[in-house]
Amino acid sequence: MKKIFIISLGLFLIGCKGTQERSIVINAPVDEVWAVFSDLGGHEHFTALDSASLSPAGAVAKGSIWYVSQGKNSATSEVTAVEPMKRIETKLIEATWPASEWSETHTFSGDSRSTEVSWKVDFTGKGPARLFFPFFNAYVGVDIKKSLKNLKVMIEG
Repeated sequence: MKKIFIISLGLFLIGCKGTQERSIVINAPVDEVWAVFSDLGGHEHFTALDSASLSPAGAVAKGSIWYVSQGKNSATSEVTAVEPMKRIETKLIEATWPASEWSETHTFSGDSRSTEVSWKVDFTGKGPARLFFPFFNAYVGVDIKKSLKNLKVMIEG
């Protein structure tokens, strides 16, 4: 019991950093996949989100602000890099959920028949969530996997 308390206290005090990365191959050209995924204002393939919007609305661009909500929690991120049909990167500005840092990198590679989509999230837990960090870390990985499967189903029909 003493060891558990010490480990928990250590995690709480120093924080926890995590990385989750998943990939999927979608049987569609990269331009079709990009058209769906790069609509960050849409949220149909993001399984954990209730809503999302991009400001300014329209095509994703460097400097755009991405707002997302999940239940009573929300987050605001800035789009920090866009290479059309290759990469989108975002970085957390503020959030009500238990993360003090959160950055996402979405990469796309493919040809006229298939596209590989990779989704990487780097994050740091904050507050009491640090005590449950292994579960939070696992949840992020599961959510990315589900979201990528949803994207595949949406595009492949």
